Amino acid sequence: MPQVAAPAPTPAPTPAPPPPERRPEPAPPKPVEADREAEIALEKAAKRKKEQQAAREAAEREKRAQEKALLLKKAAEDKRLADEKIAQRQRQTALEDQRKQAKEAALQDANTAKQREENLKRMLGQAGATGAANATGNAARDAAPSADYAGRIKARIKPNIVLTQEVVGNPIAEVEVRCAPDGSIVGRRIFKTSGNPVWDDTVLRAIDRTAKLPLDNGQILPTMILVFPRQE
Repeated sequence: MPQVAAPAPTPAPTPAPPPPERRPEPAPPKPVEADREAEIALEKAAKRKKEQQAAREAAEREKRAQEKALLLKKAAEDKRLADEKIAQRQRQTALEDQRKQAKEAALQDANTAKQREENLKRMLGQAGATGAANATGNAARDAAPSADYAGRIKARIKPNIVLTQEVVGNPIAEVEVRCAPDGSIVGRRIFKTSGNPVWDDTVLRAIDRTAKLPLDNGQILPTMILVFPRQE
């Protein structure tokens, strides 16, 4: 018997493609009001930052001003202390100068007193031929002023004493008189004041009017201390 061919197999059905993936829809744009609020928030933040920066700068300026004030105060105090030290040194120096001057004045007074004593000794006939206060013997007798010499000097000056004002009491002025070898008066000064300026000036004017003192045995002491009481 003839063979019959088997029927061809039926092909399997093709699977259907998967449905397309659904993507989320984009969010709708923000409304305009939301954008404005964000801008305001940013502006406020920027303003706060600016204010904070300004506050920090003001605080820094205040700090610097306080530091400067403290420095100025310290400088002023340092200057005051320095000036006080300088003034103290000046006062101390002035005090030392005064002490030195007082010491020198005392020494000068002592020397003047010694000279006065020697002059008085000469006037009393105790000086030597060379003017030394310790000379003795014939030299002392030859060089000593004569007994009436002091009286002759006063007799020469006394007529020239002219009072222009009343002098009360008995002031006594001591005058140092310097003479040239011929007896001319070359200098005079108050050696010891009488305490009455009118009497002191009167005596000095009298000596100026006298101009020249008498010699004693052809000689005269170069320096003499003459005593002028108001009343003798």
